[in-house]
Amino acid sequence: MRLTRASVSKSWGGGDVNKLSLRGSFSNDNFGILGFYSENSREQVTDNREYDLGLEGSALVVNELDYRSYFIKRSDEAYGFNAEYRGTGAVSRVFLNSVYSEFTDEEERNQYVFEFLAPTAGETGSNAPLQLTRALEDGIYENSTSTNTLGIEFTAAEFDVVAYYTFTETEFVQNLPITYQLAGFAGLTADGPVPYFGDFDVTNITDPILTLSGNPANAIFLANFGIGFYSPMDQEVDKFKVDFKRALMGKSELKFGLQLDQREAIGGANTVAFGGYPEDLALRVNDFDTGRPWVSNTTNSIGGTYFDNPGLDRAWQSYDIYPSGSVDPENAVAIDEDILAGYVSYMKSTDWGNYVVGVRVEQTDVTNQGVDGFEYSTDFTDVLPNAHINFDLSDNMKLRLSASSGVNRPTYNEWRAAAGIDVIEKEISGGNPSLESETSFGFDASLEYYLDSGSLLSVAAFTRSIDDVIYADSSTVDAGAYIVEYAGEQWAYTGFLNGSDGTFSGVELNAVYFADQIVEGLGVSVNITLADGEFKRVNGEKVGLPGTSDSIYNAVVFYENFGLSARVNYSYRNEWISPIEDPEEFWGEMERLDAQISYTFQRPIAGSEVSIYANFNNITDETDVRFAGNGTINQSESYGSHYLVGIRVNY
Repeated sequence: MRLTRASVSKSWGGGDVNKLSLRGSFSNDNFGILGFYSENSREQVTDNREYDLGLEGSALVVNELDYRSYFIKRSDEAYGFNAEYRGTGAVSRVFLNSVYSEFTDEEERNQYVFEFLAPTAGETGSNAPLQLTRALEDGIYENSTSTNTLGIEFTAAEFDVVAYYTFTETEFVQNLPITYQLAGFAGLTADGPVPYFGDFDVTNITDPILTLSGNPANAIFLANFGIGFYSPMDQEVDKFKVDFKRALMGKSELKFGLQLDQREAIGGANTVAFGGYPEDLALRVNDFDTGRPWVSNTTNSIGGTYFDNPGLDRAWQSYDIYPSGSVDPENAVAIDEDILAGYVSYMKSTDWGNYVVGVRVEQTDVTNQGVDGFEYSTDFTDVLPNAHINFDLSDNMKLRLSASSGVNRPTYNEWRAAAGIDVIEKEISGGNPSLESETSFGFDASLEYYLDSGSLLSVAAFTRSIDDVIYADSSTVDAGAYIVEYAGEQWAYTGFLNGSDGTFSGVELNAVYFADQIVEGLGVSVNITLADGEFKRVNGEKVGLPGTSDSIYNAVVFYENFGLSARVNYSYRNEWISPIEDPEEFWGEMERLDAQISYTFQRPIAGSEVSIYANFNNITDETDVRFAGNGTINQSESYGSHYLVGIRVNY
């Protein structure tokens, strides 16, 4: 039996990190069973600043500053069991595995957007007239997965056979009810609304300073709306697989097999319930202001305070106009996907090493229910050859060469025949049922040198050609085509397209050094990847490959001895394009410093093995920054650092 319990933690806002795990097992000569349970939770504050910045020549123009503070609680729960029988006859193994996991992300949003009514060039300014938008939310994201596998291993006609069936069910729902207040002013007079006035300083762009003429929590809003963002997606997958393996003469082996995946996804794109808000509740929103200042990594110059968002949401639920949490027919998503795959491989061992050659063939049939009731159907076949050769140049040195191919199918979000609408960000996103799968073919080579101490030095080079690169592309559309109240407004529309002529190549250097001759148990691991990737958009423009960085560095210093285990990890990557965002936008460089330490007592305590541990994450409290197409920052986000201290007991 193993028990893990952890609490004693800290993050922004005094948030707790809790962890609990249990594991028990029983076995005899032929039968064994194992059960487990775990739960984890983490509370944190996310400090977020977003921007709408323009340029006049080289001078910055501040059009809008968006201040947000999120209370977030993320929790997960998992449990399951494994049961297995092992025999000595033709049937060598029968097994049943069952796993259930659930992840919940609870989110409270407190947001003020300040629109500059007369923007002028400059990083500083005074008495700028402002109009406010406020959004208050108590939302949730829930995701659960249940997987059950029944399998058998046996011998037939000199073949080792493994056959199994797996049923997987995934349920996801996003439900974000938002109190949305527009046209916020400091007061009203007979001559009209009185704007807020603010002094601003964005010299330090990730810490924008805005000093207001009044408290934004007391703003008078001329328009109040209730918005519900609702998006469910349920998936069921039946997988049947059988593998055959047989040893041949001359230190060789033959493998082949078949696999059938039948996937069904039913749900909806991001459905927006955009409607009125109870008039009397709109007048009482400020009653839910707790008066507690924001916990902020940046300067809370606007005097932001937290609202009792759960209490406000409960009050809203007592009205009939509360968002219903349902999918509009035009946003319904239904995708059926059948994949039949077969493979064969041959492995041969020789005096100089070994080699493996093989091919995998996949036949895919997809039916996609469109928003107009029309079915989009497609089918395609992928032939994926692979070859790998390993040379033993000496007892300490290996050379590895390989040629490989692969396929990356669109996600259901990318493939769906529906669109989602974000009224707050004034953005629309849609899928593309005509997307082709990405296909790639490439070569890899690596040289590895193993020292007698167990240390390793290696260098690797790789190159890939990628066809039908899936990427997000943005344009502007008339929002009235989706919500009549916004007719005439130009909103950003993000969809997915297939690019061409994708390439990705680079080198990787890796070193693992055990410094036992200096300090027993001390070691260092360093990894450096230098890469270059690009592809051609539909308009012919060449841009960076989504999700890739030109430089990635990782370094670890570790110590393992006398029951003590300690390591410090540093990671860095330079700028990169998100796969789900416009290629004209990109994330800036990111770095993290983490540390872990644990100690296992050398003697049992009450007959049990006991260890204590501590984890420290984002020690240097980094801020992540995203840039707009014009090179200005459009988002900066920080999460704070946190630590976790716990104890493990094995008995």
